[in-house]
Amino acid sequence: MGRLSFIGTGNLSWHLSQALFQAGHTVVEFCGRQPEKTQVYAARVDAQPIDHPSLMDSNLDFIFICVSDSAIAEVSSQLNPSKAILVHCSGSTPLNHLNGEKTGVFYPLQSFRTETVVRWRELNILLEGNTLETTEALFNLASCLGASTQATTETDRQRIHLAGVLASNFVNLLWQKAQELCMQSGMDPELLHPLMEETLNKAVQMGCTEAQTGPALRRDNQTLLLHETMLNMQPPWDEVYRILSQEIAKRHPLHSQS
Repeated sequence: MGRLSFIGTGNLSWHLSQALFQAGHTVVEFCGRQPEKTQVYAARVDAQPIDHPSLMDSNLDFIFICVSDSAIAEVSSQLNPSKAILVHCSGSTPLNHLNGEKTGVFYPLQSFRTETVVRWRELNILLEGNTLETTEALFNLASCLGASTQATTETDRQRIHLAGVLASNFVNLLWQKAQELCMQSGMDPELLHPLMEETLNKAVQMGCTEAQTGPALRRDNQTLLLHETMLNMQPPWDEVYRILSQEIAKRHPLHSQS
């Protein structure tokens, strides 16, 4: 089992450190800018809390840099690892933002919150190393979590990260707007929950193309015009509605099912 440390006290480091600790790895140190929060994170995995990357133990196998994307390069430059593999967990940050002889990416394709349970065996983890040896070490580390793992190039990882933003962040924003429309009519947004669940289930089971429904697919121009009119006073949602409806029509030129 490996010796590893974490930099950053965000949602991912909260879950990943605990998962690796429970799998039998030794978490040596936790580094963070907020002493009280760092102590909480460290105590969960029997680690030593420290307040600056330059103070980290150099006799480690992995150092996970779990900070914001814009801070990865700066934090990495403050380290002086002798043998540790420096790892960031960003979907979009290039590998060369890490400053070290052995560097890698350990990108779980999931969003994390401290209060939720992570089912690691249901996750996909994308891996990238600067050498074949480093990539193999990342695979060995990820295997103890039971997640599905896949080696990716930097370009593919960034493209998948973009896909994740569309599939998660943007869809969630549309759900948020839908809930607002319910509340504007004095209706409980929970009315939408069965539809939301059914939409996701069909997209997963049937594929997004076959699961598509709605007035744009049916070429129901009267309903489309009504909806756009209702959104005229809530820009930019009228334009968002129009663009998405046009895109559905383009993708289903001969589709006649609702």
